Amino acid sequence: MLPNLKQALNCLILADSLLHQFLSKKQELAYKVISEVWEMKHLQNKVSQVQAEVENMCAQLPCGASKATYLNELDEFPPLSAANPVAAPTAAAGHGSFALKATELRASVPKSLPRKAQPKSLTGSSTPNTVVSSAITTRQIEVFVPRLHPHSKTAKVEDCARCIIGDKLEVAEMHCEKLKARYEHLYMSCHLQVRVKSADMKCALDLLMHRESWPQGLFVKRFF
Repeated sequence: MLPNLKQALNCLILADSLLHQFLSKKQELAYKVISEVWEMKHLQNKVSQVQAEVENMCAQLPCGASKATYLNELDEFPPLSAANPVAAPTAAAGHGSFALKATELRASVPKSLPRKAQPKSLTGSSTPNTVVSSAITTRQIEVFVPRLHPHSKTAKVEDCARCIIGDKLEVAEMHCEKLKARYEHLYMSCHLQVRVKSADMKCALDLLMHRESWPQGLFVKRFF
């Protein structure tokens, strides 16, 4: 008697689970059907709106103009792939050509006014006239000098730079700084800073970056 009750109870549990699965599947299918119906209604509303807009545009056409004439005018430009250019057809009565309207609109835009010539700047060069003077500004030239002898001194590098510049330019300030080298027992590197007048910047740079100014075999380049 007891085994039969257990078997019947198991059958009831199985039937309940199957019924629950069936109801869930049915509910999911119902949701899908409802969502598709809503999408179809939304698309129908969109189609109705487009049809209403087309009817409104057609209602605004002048008397005697048909829908076919209006649509032909929208396609009056020749295709870009045409071998020979084709002239646009003439517009129907009461309608202007879109190409003609675009040309007229482009012609109605005022052209840009010519720019006025800007006055050129200059630098005075008169020596007798000393009533006023310009402010003295300086520029700094930085040079990187690596691969020096490990026992070289920064003072010697400064002396070499002064010998290169000589009496050609007036040096406002000069400083040479020893840099940390990876192998200090093999070579020394330094950072040379030379400050000159702004007007002498190019001349000083040409002197310091000339290969014949420095001793043979010495590597020199700009420091940035």
